[in-house]
Amino acid sequence: MTAVGMEQTEVREETGSGQAKIESLAERAYRLLEEQIVTLKLQPGQVISETELSQALGVSRTPLRQALQQLANDNLVVMMPRRGLFISEINLSDHLNLLETRRALDALLVASAARRRQPEHCREMLDCARDMRETAEVGDTTAFMRPDKRFDSLLKEAAGNRFAAAAAAPLHAHCRRFWFLHRVDSHLQTAARLHCDLIDAIVAGQPASAEQASNALVDYLLELSQQALEVQ
Repeated sequence: MTAVGMEQTEVREETGSGQAKIESLAERAYRLLEEQIVTLKLQPGQVISETELSQALGVSRTPLRQALQQLANDNLVVMMPRRGLFISEINLSDHLNLLETRRALDALLVASAARRRQPEHCREMLDCARDMRETAEVGDTTAFMRPDKRFDSLLKEAAGNRFAAAAAAPLHAHCRRFWFLHRVDSHLQTAARLHCDLIDAIVAGQPASAEQASNALVDYLLELSQQALEVQ
């Protein structure tokens, strides 16, 4: 493989499926940065330079800038010419509007996924459900976020609607970050139960039940968000 080819792709093992997946360096940078932002390793309002990120991630400027542009499109970072970039703040009032939007998009995605899911989607979603239950039982929020994110990706793939998937992806990331900021680890078991109810409905091929379960999950997130707003 040429130097250019090595710059473009790398192989990693996909969690859950056990199958190797090729991802570009830009995709890898995006994945790693999104997790650091969601888990608050990169704090809201923190200013950081491209040079620091390039060195920390071990990627060159080109794939890094591609990743940062996507994160900016997701409203997770703000890029400032000649000044670097900063991690977006978390606004509680905006978050309530975000959940209102997520409710509509998720209802579309879960109903579509229940109609169109394939056996491999079902297997991997059930793996996610198992991992959510296990991490919730030990109160490990960081570990819980990984199958949660994996399920979001499987949901978008199973739904087969790339427009709804593209619109929903950043909303899910913002919700994970909000949860991480205001988390109460004892709530993880409730979150796991609601996710598992949703997964069971999708796997069973029941669009109406899936939509109902999705609304129940968003209702729960809305309740937690309103509680955080009252404390603020």
